Amino acid sequence: MFLNEKNSASNVWQTPHRHGEFFVHQLQNAVKFLAIYISGVFQRIVKGKVILVHTPKCGGTYLHEQHGLKYRKNIRSVGHAGRQQYSNRSNERVVGLIRVPSDWYASYYWFCKKSLDKSPQSETNFPKHHPISLFSEDANVSFQQMILNMQDEKLLSRLRSEGVPAMIYGREIMDVFCFLDRTHTGFWTWTVMYHFADIATECIRTREDAIEQAQKIALSTDFIRQEKIDSDASKFLGVRRRKGDRINRAPRPAGWQMQAGIQEMIDALDGDVARIIYGHDELPLPASTIHQ
Repeated sequence: MFLNEKNSASNVWQTPHRHGEFFVHQLQNAVKFLAIYISGVFQRIVKGKVILVHTPKCGGTYLHEQHGLKYRKNIRSVGHAGRQQYSNRSNERVVGLIRVPSDWYASYYWFCKKSLDKSPQSETNFPKHHPISLFSEDANVSFQQMILNMQDEKLLSRLRSEGVPAMIYGREIMDVFCFLDRTHTGFWTWTVMYHFADIATECIRTREDAIEQAQKIALSTDFIRQEKIDSDASKFLGVRRRKGDRINRAPRPAGWQMQAGIQEMIDALDGDVARIIYGHDELPLPASTIHQ
């Protein structure tokens, strides 16, 4: 017989009905705990441990916030670290974030413009020698002119001869403008090499060297594509796939689009490496002219 309401233990076992509710509640909690535990074991054993590299302007902040990556023990996020700054053990896979070059440049450009309109320029807010602020003249020239400046041989030669360091991630990095000048590639290619190549960018002397490194990177690294960020994150990080599309927080000006010929210029700079990284002959078109 169950205790009645006057009994001192009645707040726990009042009636057979409440007894059943309590039992179901505890069972549900046990099932939830078991599911979380099994999921964690699955991620650590089946998926393995992961080094996650936060390539800038590729959705990394969204990914961390949406999926709570800092609480996942199988994921070691190294932020904006270069390949020479982190070591991966035999049981760890490197997962990076990637984005179509033309969309990446556009996102970076509009982010620079928005940031400098909102706050004064500083070491951490697009300083003078950040590649995007330098080539865009602090976002005072058009996006199209920024791309033209990036392949200006005279400008690159001057930056190289003067030994101008780039200011990225709040610190000076020497081999950026020199890399662009000698490999005839763009800032997108340098960024990929810096974060994922197994040799320092100083050792990459030609465009052919960059292509060779891209082939090695494609074999050793899994990439979460910005235009498919949720499905790729589910595939490579073992996180739960969200329903719907990613919400873009900072749209570009209404009606903005690239002028004719700019896409071809960007492809001439980064297309060879980008096609290898993406793993097929043709890159997908930018997901949208309003994506950030």
